[in-house]
Amino acid sequence: MLLGLAMRVLHDNPVLNEAVFSGDSLGPGEELPIRVIDESEFGYDENMAFWRSLGEPIRPSVLHKVGTRLHGHRKMRHIKRVAQRSIAVRRR
Repeated sequence: MLLGLAMRVLHDNPVLNEAVFSGDSLGPGEELPIRVIDESEFGYDENMAFWRSLGEPIRPSVLHKVGTRLHGHRKMRHIKRVAQRSIAVRRR
């Protein structure tokens, strides 16, 4: 019953925004998406390892992923990919 309720809440509210956080966790208009993780992303073996690590019997579960963002106020500079580089080595 609790798992079903949690799934319903996350389904009805698929994004977190600044209204649900206090302080400066998110800026105006920023959102963190929430989505169900498919078994191909987090497979059976990983799920079993999770329950074993808790020392609990296996229970029904649904995995969700919350989007992330980078912190910082500095603007990132554009970095060019290195296509070729020459390195000279001298013997002493």
